[in-house]
Amino acid sequence: MSLLTLIDPRTRIGPIVIDYSEQEEHGIDIEITSQVIEGVVQVTDHAIVRPQVLRIEGRVLTFSRWRPVIIPGFAKRSYLKLEAAARLRLPMIVQTRLKTYPSMLIGSVKARTTPNDYQSLMLSIEMRQIVTTFGGSAEAAAFASDMADPGVDLGTLGGTAAA
Repeated sequence: MSLLTLIDPRTRIGPIVIDYSEQEEHGIDIEITSQVIEGVVQVTDHAIVRPQVLRIEGRVLTFSRWRPVIIPGFAKRSYLKLEAAARLRLPMIVQTRLKTYPSMLIGSVKARTTPNDYQSLMLSIEMRQIVTTFGGSAEAAAFASDMADPGVDLGTLGGTAAA
């Protein structure tokens, strides 16, 4: 947990702060494959890790204890920033109460308002992890494995793809 999380525990999606996170749903799926050998024995041979999915239900407020001054249009601007990030497919760092995700893409953003409460915006956001892969061969993966050094970012050797 970072020091920022201890001081200000609000959920952050890139530069956008969710003032009140009502629900966060974190998930990871692993597909376990198996093969039948000689028609008799079933052998589990691979575990495929699927990209992580994050769903957030929360509110962006025009003012809060973190923002004690009313800023007209603040909630609207926050939504427009989220919408632009989704359209531009910008990967973002997401800080939640549970963990930090280094590279997430917004899959959907839904905003709700009520006529009596124009000072806040209720948001429903779904995000998916970007998975970096090495393109090509087992030799490339072996090379990357052998050359692994904590100070070197090997992710730049391969391509990125949103799953």
